[in-house]
Amino acid sequence: MAGYNTIRGLRVKYLSADPATSEDGQVWYNSTTGNLRVEGMVLAAAWASGATTNVAAYQLAGAGTQTAALAMGGANQTGTGSLTSTEEYDGSSWTTQNGIPGATSYMGGCGVQTAAIIAGGGTIPNYHQTTTREYDGTNWSTGGALNAATGSTGQIIGIESAALISGGDRPGVSPRFIANAEEYNGSAWTAVTVLPATRSQQGTAGIQTAGLVFGGTGSVTDTTLEYDGTNWTSGGNLPATRKGLGGSGTQTSAIGFGGNPGSTPGSLDITVNYDGTSWSVIPATLANAKQLMGNSSSAPSTSAISFKGTSPPAFNTTEEFTGASTQTKNITTS
Repeated sequence: MAGYNTIRGLRVKYLSADPATSEDGQVWYNSTTGNLRVEGMVLAAAWASGATTNVAAYQLAGAGTQTAALAMGGANQTGTGSLTSTEEYDGSSWTTQNGIPGATSYMGGCGVQTAAIIAGGGTIPNYHQTTTREYDGTNWSTGGALNAATGSTGQIIGIESAALISGGDRPGVSPRFIANAEEYNGSAWTAVTVLPATRSQQGTAGIQTAGLVFGGTGSVTDTTLEYDGTNWTSGGNLPATRKGLGGSGTQTSAIGFGGNPGSTPGSLDITVNYDGTSWSVIPATLANAKQLMGNSSSAPSTSAISFKGTSPPAFNTTEEFTGASTQTKNITTS
């Protein structure tokens, strides 16, 4: 068989260590490890299975990161009642923690594992309220009340001391769907510029001063809205209408996943990527098509997490996302 230098016209460098800098496609032999190495191998984005949760649920609140996540409350597996459950994830297993003082579902959540909030939601079937609860990693306490009762807002954007909630659904109240937006400073909510149109069950990402809201219902939509801390402006449209989807990342680098198309029954396994201008479908599908799952809107788009949710029925599964990357890899015959 022809040698590499015959094929490429170049000899492979024989080095005792990987070079400090290298170019895509560069090949060398590492004499210390005994490996033939190549720079610039592209690894595709993918979802992988994580540990199962202790309780199956959907329409729950989420917070944290892929290695330190929180799953809070939600609707039970049959959708007939709300839950008080709190679970913490360390990247390998879920642990049951102190429960929420009152059963809650259809709420949003944000923050980190030791400083998180949930707001809105309530008990089935009237899942809209003004209550905010704060979690310190051990105990729950009551926070400042929302100015407008709401539920089904998607996950809250930001952190405990700088949060943004928008839109929502209020069963039995007219108007049912609202466009309200409020900011939280760690103790009180303040009404801010409303959404251009009513929306609920939307995907979210970003921070309080650079937020992203996409998809959702009231009337199921494919539109995206960007928030700069004061005003809402239109972003690029999703590839298709979607509600009940998850989201993670920043205003200029976000992903959306799962959801329901709205026009037909059933859940989706699709993942889409936003670059600050436009959305595109990426070849990384969830193992389980699902909607109304727990997730963290502030987790990086390259290391998002999705847990629980429904197809129906409700799941107790966890999936972890790894974004596409370029790496140095060994060359083998397998």
